Amino acid sequence: MNSNDLSHQYDSIADTFEKAIEEGNKTSKDAMRSMLPDVFGKTVLDIGCGDGTDAYFYLQSGAIFVAGLDASKELLEKAKQKHQGVIFHYGLFEKIPFEDSKFDFVFSKYALMTSSELLPVFLEVNRVLKPGGTFMFLVTHPIRQFYEKKKQNKDYFQKEIVDSICFDGLVTFKEPSHTLREYLSDYMLSNFTLEGYDEQFDPAAEKITDKYPGFSVFKWKKN
Repeated sequence: MNSNDLSHQYDSIADTFEKAIEEGNKTSKDAMRSMLPDVFGKTVLDIGCGDGTDAYFYLQSGAIFVAGLDASKELLEKAKQKHQGVIFHYGLFEKIPFEDSKFDFVFSKYALMTSSELLPVFLEVNRVLKPGGTFMFLVTHPIRQFYEKKKQNKDYFQKEIVDSICFDGLVTFKEPSHTLREYLSDYMLSNFTLEGYDEQFDPAAEKITDKYPGFSVFKWKKN
């Protein structure tokens, strides 16, 4: 299964997903928003915007221009119906439909990890960000994906498609596993400065064993 297939998987579960995240994503939402810079008077791109809830939050927080990008036509239709004032676009993270140096901020929550290869996404984000701009994303923690392999002799370093079961089994997402090194790649460390990091347990995710981090939040500044 390639990244295109995974990016479109939300179409078939759009209604269930929309209802589930209304209450089920509070922990990750609060973690992300606690690290956000002041968006007042700034331009913002939300990658993997889903139904537009976060994108609309940035608009309400004073951003002068907010765009949302997603590969689910079903979720984008919901976003357009619910949130006026945000510019929503259909597309993939690897091909962002905006010109160079367009945005002050690029944000993404629980979306980037659906891309099998992260470098093409990072290259595009760097392109559309202004110098000194902020790139902040929340992704499934690599340790959680390791446990989601659910087999003996698991290999942390082997990229595999895992089932991420969320919201008490209501929704299952398929994601390629990633390592921490992929998020802290030479490209990112050379072109961005890491300004913040957080990792927390996510009660919305399936608990497979003991207690381990469910998501990571990275806050980068473009050099």
